[in-house]
Amino acid sequence: MTNWSSAKTEKKAMKTLLLYFVLTLGSLMMFLPLIYALISSLKPNAEIFIIPIKWIPSKIEWSNYTEPFRNYPFPRYFFNSFFVATVVTAINLFLCSLAGYGLAKFRFPGRNFIFILILGTLMLPLQTTFLPLYLIVKYFNWLNSYKVLIIPGVVDAFSVFLFRQYIQTIPDAFIDAARIDGCGEFGIFWRVILPMFTPAIAVVGILTFLLNWQSYLWPLITINKEELRTLPLGLVSFQQNYYAQYGQLFAISLLSILPILVVFIIFQRKFIAGVVLSGIKG
Repeated sequence: MTNWSSAKTEKKAMKTLLLYFVLTLGSLMMFLPLIYALISSLKPNAEIFIIPIKWIPSKIEWSNYTEPFRNYPFPRYFFNSFFVATVVTAINLFLCSLAGYGLAKFRFPGRNFIFILILGTLMLPLQTTFLPLYLIVKYFNWLNSYKVLIIPGVVDAFSVFLFRQYIQTIPDAFIDAARIDGCGEFGIFWRVILPMFTPAIAVVGILTFLLNWQSYLWPLITINKEELRTLPLGLVSFQQNYYAQYGQLFAISLLSILPILVVFIIFQRKFIAGVVLSGIKG
């Protein structure tokens, strides 16, 4: 009996060890491109494409991180992307959470039909909406302004769907108790419901910020002014004008992911909880 239990324990330990080995190997393979980009950002330009790869630079080129900011308006590009992504995320969280709350907890004619229409827009490729959306923003004279970067993205169907699914899991008893205490409808949403679905807010907030931070095609179509370019447009422009400075390009590309990394690290626990709990119940 003891030998059988010992063999079972050893077999379980071997499985666990093998699992950790596979996960570690997979993690290293995922991080390898980032490690290569980090090392290349510190190399002299002539060493970047040497084969076999030199993993230790002969000279650390810290200037790869400073020269682009001296010779190109990257501070402005960073500011534009951060400003647009932050404003869009804040407005999106407010409006979409209100819409999700209304669709989840209010009874009115056509509620399910409206929700189906919202879900239907998720089936449309984003690129198919660019032409009519461009004509609309051109009619309102929003081209080459912050409006064209912010307003079209403040409401999206996925955020409404995610909020609606999450809020449905909140018992109606909380709402009824707040109404008995004399709380208004917006007060119920703001003081009672909103603190209960912070994981969903973290999910939508991170995804919305990420989507707008790395948005390229829509700003490319609607922005021509240098001072309004976002970071992805700035990176492409830098690559076209300074195509030989690959070390600087690696450096700026790495710096561009830092805001997203910081946001995820701050909200990672609520993000994971929101992914697990949101959308499970219909």
